Amino acid sequence: MRANEFIYETSSNPPADDSTSPIHGEERVDELFTSSQSKLGNPSKAYPLEYLQMNNSRMTAQAQAGDRWLEVNLTRVSHREDPRVLEISFEVDGSMDTTGGGDAIAIFNTVLAAINHFLQHQSAPDFFIFAGQGVSRISLYNRMLSRFLGPAGYASVTWNDLPISVQDNWWQGGSGADVFIAKRIQKESQQLDEVSFTDYRINDYLEARGYKLIGSGLDQLTYLTPNQQMVLKIFGSTEKKSRRKNIPFTADQMMFFKWADYCVQNSTNPFLPKFIEGEGGKPWAPFDLENRRYLQIWQERLYEIDNETGQDLGRLASIAYSSQAMGEPDAGKYLRQWAKTFTKWEKSSLRRLTKRFGTKQVVLLFKTLRELAAHAQDQNWSLDLHEGNFLQRKNGFPVIADPWAIVTSRSK
Repeated sequence: MRANEFIYETSSNPPADDSTSPIHGEERVDELFTSSQSKLGNPSKAYPLEYLQMNNSRMTAQAQAGDRWLEVNLTRVSHREDPRVLEISFEVDGSMDTTGGGDAIAIFNTVLAAINHFLQHQSAPDFFIFAGQGVSRISLYNRMLSRFLGPAGYASVTWNDLPISVQDNWWQGGSGADVFIAKRIQKESQQLDEVSFTDYRINDYLEARGYKLIGSGLDQLTYLTPNQQMVLKIFGSTEKKSRRKNIPFTADQMMFFKWADYCVQNSTNPFLPKFIEGEGGKPWAPFDLENRRYLQIWQERLYEIDNETGQDLGRLASIAYSSQAMGEPDAGKYLRQWAKTFTKWEKSSLRRLTKRFGTKQVVLLFKTLRELAAHAQDQNWSLDLHEGNFLQRKNGFPVIADPWAIVTSRSK
């Protein structure tokens, strides 16, 4: 299955195995989603809220939803010295399991109205923790991020991105199960060039056809295909609709082209992800929806990496980034000469990685990380290789997932 067949398959006789191609026949993404207007986020579809309590650390609101009661809670879960972290939870008649009653859109719009009310009266938090139970609840949170919190300057992150004190003290004991975490990425002197936007109807369409949302980031949603053999990534667009006939690619999408080209040109490097090439040899294909341009990307399935290995790889990436200023072009020679100057944590990480993967592979990885750091510097990008941007294959071999971010500094 070619990557471009997701959008451009028009054959009246689609392949028997359509697990990697959700759209066949006359269907096209940009036609499927323009026929109906969204009800999500429409204030007229929300229940009236009564605010019972609101201060700098807590807000409680309730609404009568038919013959049931909805309660929304925003609670500060961080200490004063920590970044501002707020937990959002809601219950319908005391249950977090499901909204039920056939009014899920109205329930969720009411929760959005409560969050919006809080943000109008209090300073925005550094992190939101959305607590819930079940995949459907987390799917709703992903939808909300792509449509509402993304343009407000938030991105989905992992449990390990939270302050340690919050992980230790939060009521779920640091497991991170059944939670969705959003981090504020626009701060006083730094903001992203473009905040990514993904129309929630793309998510609805894919999930209805057996695709499972397994990850989300600042600019991408990742879906496991129905046959569970590969993943489909949807690369978001911008919140602002284009007025041009030929919709331009975003700066982040252009950055992805560089990353995909690098991976294809270095396809024998085991630390790089394997993309599935489409028409013209490109591992991506564009599609337009309501005057926004998106990318679809087919890629091998990768898995989360254990925390210790992720931290070790993140430290090696930091060393690679700082080594650019040392002037030693040989990666292996640099490691031999400068290892004695590393911190004890860096030395421990290097020893563990070498023991697990061997000296030759670690040198290759270090060389790759230095090349990616050099590309970032040349393009004025940020090297974004923290532990969350390393994944692994089923055999445990680490893979670089998403190495760069576009960040600009602005004076106050």
